[in-house]
Amino acid sequence: MSKQESENLNILLKTAELKLGSTISNFRALDTKASIFFAFLGVLFIPSLNIFQWTIRKDEFIFLKFLPGILIIIGIIFCLLSLFPQKWMVFPNLIGVEKLYSNGISPNHLKAELFSVYREALLYNFKISKQKLKFTKYALYLLIASFLVIILLFIFKGVLND
Repeated sequence: MSKQESENLNILLKTAELKLGSTISNFRALDTKASIFFAFLGVLFIPSLNIFQWTIRKDEFIFLKFLPGILIIIGIIFCLLSLFPQKWMVFPNLIGVEKLYSNGISPNHLKAELFSVYREALLYNFKISKQKLKFTKYALYLLIASFLVIILLFIFKGVLND
């Protein structure tokens, strides 16, 4: 390999390392957000239990008793789904690269193999990260919706009970 190719490989390897680090930090941020949403949904579950005990006189509005609880439970499920893929996160398999090193492979081929290993881990983690982001967004939307429904139900409590 020429010096130019070696420098290009160094740049690719460094970029892959930085991108993998960025993806892992994105995992942590999404987990933190999902945990916060999970806590807020747990707090909102208390007023939804209070609403569940209401006596609503009009039969056409009876579903409103269950709506906040259903929204919150679905939001909690999405939070858990967002937190669950964490154990599927992949780190580069450096054992295979270490075996190549011990066999005396050239430094440039070793860098190329290392880049390949980082790239595979990065692509897999990126898929999981997209999935976590989708579930976290759904949890946020359900958190907002359940909060608004609970506020509106408490505001119109007198109308529903009459």
